[in-house]
Amino acid sequence: MASHKVSNVSHDHQLFQGIFKLQKMDNWAEYLRSIGQSEAKTKVSLKMDYYNSIVVKSSGKWILSTYVKMPHEPAAESKTSFYLDDEFEESVLDGRACLVKFKLEDGNKLVAEQRCCTDESQSSTIIREFLPDRMNVICICGQVQATGVYVRCSPEELHHI
Repeated sequence: MASHKVSNVSHDHQLFQGIFKLQKMDNWAEYLRSIGQSEAKTKVSLKMDYYNSIVVKSSGKWILSTYVKMPHEPAAESKTSFYLDDEFEESVLDGRACLVKFKLEDGNKLVAEQRCCTDESQSSTIIREFLPDRMNVICICGQVQATGVYVRCSPEELHHI
């Protein structure tokens, strides 16, 4: 296992932390199909509400929690803990087994490379761009690209999903 430098969460990392609710996503169905989702799962995914919660610990460990909720159903949570620039194997939310590596780019972007273990054509990149009031997301698989906007929300909103 790689060793990790313990440091205080920098002021820059404060921009990445918070709770974000998906407001809109363009080309989402095409992206889901490109990563191997069935038509039935794609239809269900289009009806879900999505939230992300991001925490950066003083140890340098990042915790990315994704909450998905269908109307009239309890929310499901997926939690990923990682250190920047360390590759690890994970079954990602859509079910693919991937080698995943997170890195920072351009001062305000968290980039996740997901190399699919079973079908390289289903590998993807997820770019999260953080701004004071929102998180812009770009999901890329091959030539297919989906874009989304998440707005910052209060912890109370997350507790009510």
